[in-house]
Amino acid sequence: MQSGVRAGGTGKALKLAGASLPVTVQRSTSFGGITPTWVRLLARPGLGGERRASPSSGIASVSFDPAGTILASDGTAWVDTGQIYTADTWWEVLYKLNFTNHTYNLYLSPAAGPRVSFTPVKEGLQFTDTSQGALDALKFGGCYSATLPDDTYLDNVMVYYVEKMAFISAAQTLVQDQPSGPVTVQLQNSLGEPQRAMEDLTLELKSTSSEGKFSLQREPWGDIAQAFL
Repeated sequence: MQSGVRAGGTGKALKLAGASLPVTVQRSTSFGGITPTWVRLLARPGLGGERRASPSSGIASVSFDPAGTILASDGTAWVDTGQIYTADTWWEVLYKLNFTNHTYNLYLSPAAGPRVSFTPVKEGLQFTDTSQGALDALKFGGCYSATLPDDTYLDNVMVYYVEKMAFISAAQTLVQDQPSGPVTVQLQNSLGEPQRAMEDLTLELKSTSSEGKFSLQREPWGDIAQAFL
């Protein structure tokens, strides 16, 4: 089930080969119910011969429809996300799950292009099963067509819980012409627990003072405008 066709980097992607009975694979484990829970993956969809039925269980779903549109589950029905795709192109799929009100936001973007703005294509979509209080499985389904490219690939599947960026160093009183002590920021979940970034993040550094400057180290000083997490 592993393939050298991958989104980038090293390792192998998961290949769902086209079959007359579309295959479904599942990863079951206790991912928890912290709000928000983020699920991110890269998908290179094949083009199936018929539309899959809308889900009747689970939390959130996306379907790459045979018509070339991308659908999302909203309760027990599909809704159009307004996004179109072609077969054998990589897409980033990102869910933001809210276990408090049983809704989710969906982000979609072609993996080959830059993310212009971090804006969901759909907000407030209803869980299929509103009794679900935690994420306990990830399911992936293939497709089938006798004449079209129907193999599907999945890569870089992640589950994480970042909600905010917080300062964890103590407040300081600045003295003119003197550098401050270290300023430390941390990614945290809704419980204030430290989290790791899913990818490299850029932190823009700005000051309300016209003379304000930043450096990664005290000596030797080197002016910077960005830091990378």
